[in-house]
Amino acid sequence: MAESSARSSSRQSGSTGNGGGAGVVVSGSPIRYRVGPFFYEPPVKCKCRNSKKCPRWISWSVDNPGRRYYRCQMANTSEDCGFFEWLDPPCSPWMREVLLDMKAEVFKLKRESGQAVGDEEISEIQQMNQTLQRQLVNMDADLESQKEEVRKKDGELALKCLELVELQLKLKAAKNNWSTCSVFMIVFVMGIFCALFGKMM
Repeated sequence: MAESSARSSSRQSGSTGNGGGAGVVVSGSPIRYRVGPFFYEPPVKCKCRNSKKCPRWISWSVDNPGRRYYRCQMANTSEDCGFFEWLDPPCSPWMREVLLDMKAEVFKLKRESGQAVGDEEISEIQQMNQTLQRQLVNMDADLESQKEEVRKKDGELALKCLELVELQLKLKAAKNNWSTCSVFMIVFVMGIFCALFGKMM
């Protein structure tokens, strides 16, 4: 329940940037991030094939307001490895109520001051846009890595072909030497035999 509510809130917490220091604006969050989602240390990596650094979000769900967590960089996509981990312990019921009241008050003040509060649809589109951008970057990196691997394999294959050609040439030379030696031995033996036979006659 806690995890699903946090994952739901992550759709409303799409970052407007991958790093940055204090004052990072994250849509769906009532406050600015003091540290950008990707600007923390030490890095926490997910279970993806390339072991990517996870963004660190702040949940503002009803169950876990103000609670930080790590989520796969490719969350809510086909490449989502499902990694999820809380950084902060659960809030007490009292603290949860206080944080939710403060969240509601912040949004109320923003509305009254004329500042736009992104609804779920806009937040979802922003999240999808950022996810697609990350996917494109990762796909380019994967493609370049695959090209490098193919070039490496081609080089290894060419080297093996050269070794095979050299081995065939050595084998052919060895056969030719053996044939020459065999003919020489036959002629030598026949010569000795003829010499002995001539003496006997």
